[in-house]
Amino acid sequence: MGEWPLQDARNKFSALVEAALAGAPQRVTRRGAPAVVVLSVEEYDRLNRLEKASAPTLGQFLFQIPLDAQEFERLPLTSRPLGLQCSFRSPTCFPLPTVESGTRRQLLGPGANDRQTCT
Repeated sequence: MGEWPLQDARNKFSALVEAALAGAPQRVTRRGAPAVVVLSVEEYDRLNRLEKASAPTLGQFLFQIPLDAQEFERLPLTSRPLGLQCSFRSPTCFPLPTVESGTRRQLLGPGANDRQTCT
């Protein structure tokens, strides 16, 4: 693996790319510390395939979770109001506000097309 100081990598970028394309990864340093590695696309794709092949599937990952037969305390949960309204076909679920209209009641929904009549 070749090693390039950042200033040299800037000045000789085409040589850096040619060396990476030749198959040897090139390390670029900044202030003496490693900063980045330049690789060919083929090498990058090969490394990605290896990483994906060695990664466990979701099923394998779940089977790796240790089993524990100990009991645990469940926290008490309180239900929250859902605010349900009647569907258009079922006026018997939760009543909507009504308006008396002669001998019939009209169920008022959120829009003009949402009105239903009940006897």
